Amino acid sequence: QAGLLGLVGERRELVVLANATAHPPYCPSHVTGEEHFDTFTEPNGDTWLVVTSVITDPQYLTRPSAVTNHFKRLANDSGWDPTPCRVDRPR
Repeated sequence: QAGLLGLVGERRELVVLANATAHPPYCPSHVTGEEHFDTFTEPNGDTWLVVTSVITDPQYLTRPSAVTNHFKRLANDSGWDPTPCRVDRPR
């Protein structure tokens, strides 16, 4: 892989650079991405989170590509088990 993302993958750790654009593996790209977050509650009380991701790439796409994901809030914490991210130990 090229660019700073490739450098992160190669090192398998976070890479912090004071001036990323001056770094040799920097590959400028015209690809942009944005995410939109929206919540709503249905008349029956169900609460939803909708995440819409939009990718714009004038080199490879003729129009923006959008993906929408819907997440329903559970009534209890049965599906919620947050843990810290650890690369040295599987979950």
